[in-house]
Amino acid sequence: MGWETGSGTRGVRGKWWRNRTTVAVVWVVVSMAICIGLHWYFRWDSMRKAKDNLVTMCDERARMLQEQFHVSVNHVHALAILVSTFHFQKQPTAMDQRTFAHYTDRTSFERPLLNGVAYAQRVLHSEREKFENLQGWTIKTMKQEPSPIQDEYAPVIFSQETVSYIEAIDMMSGVEDRENILKARATGKAVLTSPFRLLESNHLGVVLTFPVYLLGLPADATVEERVAATAG
Repeated sequence: MGWETGSGTRGVRGKWWRNRTTVAVVWVVVSMAICIGLHWYFRWDSMRKAKDNLVTMCDERARMLQEQFHVSVNHVHALAILVSTFHFQKQPTAMDQRTFAHYTDRTSFERPLLNGVAYAQRVLHSEREKFENLQGWTIKTMKQEPSPIQDEYAPVIFSQETVSYIEAIDMMSGVEDRENILKARATGKAVLTSPFRLLESNHLGVVLTFPVYLLGLPADATVEERVAATAG
């Protein structure tokens, strides 16, 4: 009887120990599963919030850039009117390089997205010799070579100091700039080029072109009338 009782007790204890070990293992596995689940949930929630914050920041940045672009375009439009009024409507002209450079430098804060501004005057081939004698320099291409004979040219006569290296350069000698000029003067609207490597720079950039017309051009002018009235 004593041997059987001892054997039964050891069997009960062994069974209980196995049950306790099983419970412990199950508890550890469940705990790990819960921890892993919580970790992935918090990680997913954190990434979702970060994504939402990034989208919000991008939207705000896009709106800010859009507002700055509109401000820049409006100021360039006002600058075009200024040139038309004081350079073409005054005899002699009330605008020169020094005045233009000084004015554009002091108002650069109005054009936060632009590195510099310049004015290129439209010159027909029949006017080239007289124009070059008046300016004291020869119209050049983007490669700094004398411009070949063409029907018309668009040499830069006024420029901000930041882009003074483009003085005398025919903006129509560049493929991107020529397309911009033709489209801008035909539509009367600001036109942007596609990104390309800027002159004397290793950086990519774009050129914003706004037409300057002689005063008196009607709002409903045809394309032909706009081209004929183009001053620069």
